[in-house]
Amino acid sequence: MDHPIVFNTNSFMNASSEDTISAMTEAMYGVLELNMDEDRFNFYYDSNDGNTYEMLLAEGLTFQDYINSLGETDPDLQLFIYEAEDKSPALDYLTDERIEEWSSYTYYIPGEPALENGDVIGLTWLLSGCLVSLNLCSGFTQSKVNISRADENGKYVSEEVLYVRNISCREHGVEIYRDFNKESLLDICNQVIVSKQLENWFLRQTRENRSRVSDKVKYACEKGFIGGEPLFKKLNDKSGMREIRFDAFPGGTIRILYKAAEGVQYLLDGFIKKNDGEGYGSAIKRAKKALEELNS
Repeated sequence: MDHPIVFNTNSFMNASSEDTISAMTEAMYGVLELNMDEDRFNFYYDSNDGNTYEMLLAEGLTFQDYINSLGETDPDLQLFIYEAEDKSPALDYLTDERIEEWSSYTYYIPGEPALENGDVIGLTWLLSGCLVSLNLCSGFTQSKVNISRADENGKYVSEEVLYVRNISCREHGVEIYRDFNKESLLDICNQVIVSKQLENWFLRQTRENRSRVSDKVKYACEKGFIGGEPLFKKLNDKSGMREIRFDAFPGGTIRILYKAAEGVQYLLDGFIKKNDGEGYGSAIKRAKKALEELNS
């Protein structure tokens, strides 16, 4: 599984070098808890100049300085960090479509002061990744951080219920690892009826895509499956069926077909669309058959 890890620069520069090193080590151990088999870690740093190793954690302390400090005390953690791929500046690793979506909103934490760099919150949401924060400031001490966003006109998107995963200690990594490895869609949302067809499809997906499906289905449940594009869309086959749509890893888009009947949401079928129109005909047929079986 590929893990996008976004450094939360909003939580830096608030403590001494010694406290910062201790807090970063605790967060890195949380990141390490996500590791399973041959997982890959991608470190994203939102910056226009300098790479991740030049990132300032505290006054006079760069991320490279922090890594160097591990040389004698924790060489295994040092090696783990060096093996991660540096993806900075983050903009260089996003498609134009994702950059446009990212820049269309302002991200913030309800009830907290304005963030110096709200873009890192948006980047984490966009990548379905994890924030890495120092537990030295308020707002970033939980494994899930509730977030809100406003559009380019400053209008608050009030119907949304969003969160990003956050790691600032080892326990956060343990919690998130459990989320990543849930084995059933029913563990994610017990307010829906899930077809056997969709459940079997879900279990065949990679861990990356199971994580994405879990996130979006949970979000759809929290919204009551109400909303428009880009997440929700009504199909054109006149059956009343709709879809949840979002990016797949490493390419294409995931489609989850669902339909409301007698006040209940039925999640019916899923597929990964690689190009325009691909897969809809057979997926709609499977979804209709799954709905018939559930109601028989």
